[in-house]
Amino acid sequence: MKHFPAIVGIVFILLTVILAMTIQHPSPFQIHVMLATLALGAGGFAGEFAGYLVANITLGRKLAVTAGGAMAIFALLFFFVPAGTPSNNTTKTNIHADSSIVDTTR
Repeated sequence: MKHFPAIVGIVFILLTVILAMTIQHPSPFQIHVMLATLALGAGGFAGEFAGYLVANITLGRKLAVTAGGAMAIFALLFFFVPAGTPSNNTTKTNIHADSSIVDTTR
């Protein structure tokens, strides 16, 4: 089961796509669940690749997240609300991501 995280990631991404295509008018809760499922899937899939991504995310004045690797992918997708998506958060979201990829195959 060497590639188990990638398989689970692909399943979660496909589940999100299927849900997005079948639910005509999703509620804000359903949108949040779909974004969380997509973020989990992308994080699992990204864990399959060699290298390292660092994300430093600042959300408003009260929350700062620092993550690396697959968790950085999850954090970027989970905390970033795409344009056109209903959100209860009325504060401006500033996302700053410093990234670097390190070749770990050598």
